[in-house]
Amino acid sequence: MRWLISTDGTERSQRAAEFASNFLRPGKDQAILLGVVSNGNSDEVKNAMGSVSKLLKNTLEKETTREEEITQAIELEAQAEHVDMAVYGSRGRHGITSLLLGSVAARLAHDRPCSVMIVRNQPPPVKRILVGISLSPRRQTTIEMAGKLAQAVGAEVVVLHVMSQLALADKATTAPLDMTAEEAITNQTTEGQILAETIQWLNQMGVQATPLIRHGLVLDETLEEIETGDYGLVVIGAHAALQNIPWSAWIMEDVAKDILMNTRCPLVIV
Repeated sequence: MRWLISTDGTERSQRAAEFASNFLRPGKDQAILLGVVSNGNSDEVKNAMGSVSKLLKNTLEKETTREEEITQAIELEAQAEHVDMAVYGSRGRHGITSLLLGSVAARLAHDRPCSVMIVRNQPPPVKRILVGISLSPRRQTTIEMAGKLAQAVGAEVVVLHVMSQLALADKATTAPLDMTAEEAITNQTTEGQILAETIQWLNQMGVQATPLIRHGLVLDETLEEIETGDYGLVVIGAHAALQNIPWSAWIMEDVAKDILMNTRCPLVIV
């Protein structure tokens, strides 16, 4: 997998680079190190790049700098290098500041040319990864990303599907709204079959995985699970457009943004 690790010389970008470096494996992953220069911070960026390059060790393929605004710099470099994952260390604006000025992380996630890893604070080692899936056929891209990340750090994966009364699938749900993941799998409902296939696929990758169904609104249930589940990383898919439901992609993009703005847990948006 090709990674774009960026630094603007700030502590938050260093934390993000350090966090991301745990997932890079020599022989399997390649890293592009991008220094983003602005407002006369070239010395800070140079020093930061030196520190990050040591973290990347045998996975570092290229070092480069850009002088655009950070969102544009990351987008342009990601497109030029055809990377699979771009990493960004976010301050995490909230409330009126976010509404007025916007969040760099939110803008980057919305306009992303690839998957994006958003890191805030100083995250602990990743032992558990939460991956949220829909019934869309495009869920496989999200599952594959979660599997690769779990493989890299030896983490277990919890596969979450939220059953909502608002259908985001081509066919209405076949399972009662109070059914557990185990019951759905046993009864071979649509949700159960998808969860069983996902668990089997992750197990074949050597990843320990557990299915989970929650009931309610996707955003509320996902945030509550993140808050209570002791996760080191969350992986979600935002491009979940479904046949015959043209507005479903817009809804999933909005959910992804709301999750981003309301959790401090490191987040990957696929």
